[in-house]
Amino acid sequence: MRKQYGFTGALLFAALIGCSKDTTAPEGRRIYQVEVAGETFRLAIEDARAIARADSLLASGSENNIHGTVKRGNGGFNTGYSWHLDPRT
Repeated sequence: MRKQYGFTGALLFAALIGCSKDTTAPEGRRIYQVEVAGETFRLAIEDARAIARADSLLASGSENNIHGTVKRGNGGFNTGYSWHLDPRT
């Protein structure tokens, strides 16, 4: 699997493809699995309105853009990558 390095922007185009059943996620955080360009990564969302919107998009089957601040490290949920999107953004 090819890893993505050196993200300097805060925008990733992707389609939400599923919500994980991650029971280790802290209260108020939802983990989603995303596929873009044949690669799969995970992101966490902490904002209740953003979670509701993501769940609505999943239910409708719609695709949308994902925005967030890229941080170093896998954030404890984006295993296999050296980056993650800040769950608060």
